[in-house]
Amino acid sequence: MPEDLYLPLAGTPLPDAALDLSPLQAALYAAALTNGGERPSPLLVTAVNTPAAGWVLLTSSQATVSVYPPSEATAIVSDLKIADLPIWGTGSTAMNSSEKMVTWYVGGTAPDWNGTPLSIAVLLEEEDAGLAEMIGLGLLGEAMLP
Repeated sequence: MPEDLYLPLAGTPLPDAALDLSPLQAALYAAALTNGGERPSPLLVTAVNTPAAGWVLLTSSQATVSVYPPSEATAIVSDLKIADLPIWGTGSTAMNSSEKMVTWYVGGTAPDWNGTPLSIAVLLEEEDAGLAEMIGLGLLGEAMLP
């Protein structure tokens, strides 16, 4: 994943290099914004239920990677924060390299969220910014419930 690739601010198109960005790559960049500029190592599984020990939490053995300067990550999240919610988010519609319209929505929890930091990336293979945002906000909201 190129280190100089930045997610766009709301209302700006994705740069040409981001058109073939995978949902996992987008989620990792969103996680970096949520995590003060540090991209955590991806974990596909965070816990496993074993017969002997019950639920065992898994952790990553890899260090985080600095993607954004902390002040820049904070400023971006602040600009994209949704009023009265501890969530930030942005979306964009673009044509991918196969000349098909796609819609992105990325978001995460803001610094005023007291729970576990969360991030999300939604990719629709169609042009529907409203649906992508609804899915993203809905999933974040559900994940934030106790």
